[in-house]
Amino acid sequence: SIGYDLNTTQIQINKQEQLEDEIKFRCSRIEKLATQAEYLIGTKRFNQNEMSRLLSKISLMQTKFSELKDSASSFRSLLEDNYTSQQYFTDSNEAESWIRDKMV
Repeated sequence: SIGYDLNTTQIQINKQEQLEDEIKFRCSRIEKLATQAEYLIGTKRFNQNEMSRLLSKISLMQTKFSELKDSASSFRSLLEDNYTSQQYFTDSNEAESWIRDKMV
């Protein structure tokens, strides 16, 4: 949900910021796992099937993490656009109300 008014949109932006912070926190862990996988593959102590599973798992994890970061970035843009729009409508409604009050 992107929010239906200024307050709910701000709540969604705050939640999105929390998600983005968590993604940043997890990024080093993902990189560490990739490095560990490369090391394990480099030792050549595993049979072909195990190495293939290891490569597949780390590749899938990196792909999914990248997709999550891209999705979070896109959603963040959508939230910001929605917030700007909601702010515009709030400000314009307030201005219209003021004008009506002064014309009476």
